[in-house]
Amino acid sequence: MNETEADEQTLQREAVELFTKKSRLDKNLLPKLKEHIPGFSDAQYVSTYSRVEALFDKACKVVFNWTTENPPGATFNLPDTERIFVNELDKHCPGFTEEDYNAALAYGFEMTIF
Repeated sequence: MNETEADEQTLQREAVELFTKKSRLDKNLLPKLKEHIPGFSDAQYVSTYSRVEALFDKACKVVFNWTTENPPGATFNLPDTERIFVNELDKHCPGFTEEDYNAALAYGFEMTIF
């Protein structure tokens, strides 16, 4: 892996962490990403932010579908070690780590169920 790829993975990881800690509806997440990890171009910030936003949106949709297909009170244990949802997220939003996918799923369960 070259330095640029490593740097962009660091940027992506920070964006996932911000989404996990904050409401994704917080319009200040993009500026916060720039504050937390400076040194990238505006295009890189926007691209990373868009990819992470798409991941979290897809995770919420996957979880919503699961909740409507299962009886009330059904539970799902995270991390998704059997890759029931992780494979679907990876198919639609490639390039994230297993940890990122599980963070997005945890967020999806939190936002969908509560």
